[in-house]
Amino acid sequence: MMDLTVKGMHCKSCATIVKEALEDIGAKNVTVHVDEKKQIGKVSLEYANKTKAVVAIKNEGYTVI
Repeated sequence: MMDLTVKGMHCKSCATIVKEALEDIGAKNVTVHVDEKKQIGKVSLEYANKTKAVVAIKNEGYTVI
């Protein structure tokens, strides 16, 4: 299981965009929880390649911190 913190997420649509981007690269069991006030998302997923996961998120316009 991999956990990532993502900056710039502020709504349910952001969570859906990130979840779908990760599923498109083959990630499994993706969960996204967004703190709308802090504009931070906590992402958990099963995927072997952290670099590809980070790139998929960045390609959607978010920053992994």
